[in-house]
Amino acid sequence: MDARCELNVLEQALNACRTTVAQEAWARGHAVVVRGWIYGLNNGLLNGLLLDLQVNAQAAADVQGSYDRALTAVRLRQTVPC
Repeated sequence: MDARCELNVLEQALNACRTTVAQEAWARGHAVVVRGWIYGLNNGLLNGLLLDLQVNAQAAADVQGSYDRALTAVRLRQTVPC
């Protein structure tokens, strides 16, 4: 379940980065930062591995690389050792 929640946050952060509002703001040089954070449903706190998924875009050029690194991190956390 944690992985699904994390993936949903990553996708929504990516969607926010792709909006015309964000794209046009970056093109005009405005300081817009999109971050993917998730909180624990059991306690409502930002804690543990779920604090910051490290998808941080501060410019249009940052979006895909940031998303790819965050997705790799989610995969690594969810990999079960044999």
